Amino acid sequence: MRTPELIRKEINLEKGSGAPGKDLVADISVDQLKNVAEKVKDKIIGKTVKSRVKELVGICQSMGIKVNGIPADKASKKISAGEWDNLFN
Repeated sequence: MRTPELIRKEINLEKGSGAPGKDLVADISVDQLKNVAEKVKDKIIGKTVKSRVKELVGICQSMGIKVNGIPADKASKKISAGEWDNLFN
């Protein structure tokens, strides 16, 4: 199963947004992304859970899916800045 399909399955979403920059169609938690990251750990580049989740956040952005209630681009910045490090321990 492809990664976007695993993300959709994790949140019971039929399809992503047709206009992901404007229409956000769902929300996914970091814990749910960690579940997906575990399933695809051999298929994506990231070597740590945090880096794999950050890759998945990029996919969420292209699908119009929020992460922990905020737009995926902002969530990615929070991950990079270490603001959510407590979620990866």
